[in-house]
Amino acid sequence: AELVNQAALTTQLKASMAQQSDNLILRGTFEDGVVQPWTASAVVVAVSAHASAGKAIAFYGNSFCGLERNVLTKGGEQFDLSADIFAGYMTSGQIARMQMQFFDKAGAAISYLDAFAVVSGLSSFKAYAGRITAPAGAVSARFVTRLEPSDGSGRALWCNIVARRVSEAEAATANAVSSVTSTVNQQGEKLTAETQRIDVLSASVGSAQAAIQNEITARTNADSALSQQLQTTQSTLGETTASVQRVSSTLTQLNGVANASEVVKVQMTANGIRHVAGFGLSIDNSKGAVQSTFAILAGRFAILNPSGDAISSPFAVYGNQTFISDAYIRDASITNAKIANAAITAAKIGEAEVDTLRIRGNAVTIPVGAFASASSVSVTVTLDGNYPVFLLGSLTQTYYSDISMTRNGVALWVERPQGSSIASRGVMDYPGPGTHTYTLSSNHAGNTNGASILAVVCKR
Repeated sequence: AELVNQAALTTQLKASMAQQSDNLILRGTFEDGVVQPWTASAVVVAVSAHASAGKAIAFYGNSFCGLERNVLTKGGEQFDLSADIFAGYMTSGQIARMQMQFFDKAGAAISYLDAFAVVSGLSSFKAYAGRITAPAGAVSARFVTRLEPSDGSGRALWCNIVARRVSEAEAATANAVSSVTSTVNQQGEKLTAETQRIDVLSASVGSAQAAIQNEITARTNADSALSQQLQTTQSTLGETTASVQRVSSTLTQLNGVANASEVVKVQMTANGIRHVAGFGLSIDNSKGAVQSTFAILAGRFAILNPSGDAISSPFAVYGNQTFISDAYIRDASITNAKIANAAITAAKIGEAEVDTLRIRGNAVTIPVGAFASASSVSVTVTLDGNYPVFLLGSLTQTYYSDISMTRNGVALWVERPQGSSIASRGVMDYPGPGTHTYTLSSNHAGNTNGASILAVVCKR
């Protein structure tokens, strides 16, 4: 057996403007007995069944009001349509409708929209009313009545037919609704208690609408406890909509299982395109281990740091790129790095591939060597300090001659080997800062078998 005990309280406040009295349908009461501007299949008849009018119009089949599209309009404009209708003569299965047909600026039909529909069988006059909103692109319209299917055997009597254009003042409404429901449910031995509160604030003027809805639910039983709050804030103007939705939820269950989450979603629809951003924060242990998540959906994300009147951003994400103004990383593993300007105090590189290596001032030990099939050979080094330069020269002597090594024309070593031999000597030099050219040469032009020189700058 199931036992239910429920209490509910609903409060509503509403404010709106009264409708104006202008009627867009000519001869709306048909008291003059003239058929126009209706089609020939509509006939004015005398009636005594309804106290509000002495005459009514009888519609057979499809009948159109307003042979010309003589109502000027625009997208989003609203119309209130009403009539008193006797449906007792309608064939079973027929439906009578009051509609508006809209046209674009080129004169092409856009759509038919219903204000209200009447089913067959009702044997007395009844008042019907409805509101139609002009679709986007509409510039003109006409009023239409239909009987479907139009078999010619049924008819409907209409009187007091009225169509009014709704002004912005008339369309302006303000509405506040508050609803509180409390329920206790017993099914077998299981008790469930639930309290729900819904608050709605809304206002509209023409096609501009704004609304805030707050829904709070608290539910508990012997197995679980749930609390949830859903807040939606939305504004609309024409085809453009913006909304913010916030969902806060907590759930506790048996065996220590729990979940808490907060989700915020912001959304806008403009020019037919929907854009969404938001974030979600949650923590739960439903899978045996506590897992927390913080996820952000946004095209741009930044951390802002206020400093006086200025604001800086130490960290930002834009598109698929991350920007960090200043970073301290204790331990990093980087698969692929592109660094425009780096100052590195100490580095341990297992394997490096460098397209172009430029080291200012020969900051590491750099050997420079040259060979020539001639009687002399030269190398040049540039130093930014008084660093030692180790020189190694070797020259094949075919003819008896003097072999010398010079720096900027100044002799560092001169030797006269006995007979044909290879002259080789190492020299340590301290040339000081500047650009220096070292030359190994023979004073005999015939010694062209080969000369080589190696210079090693020992800065570190």
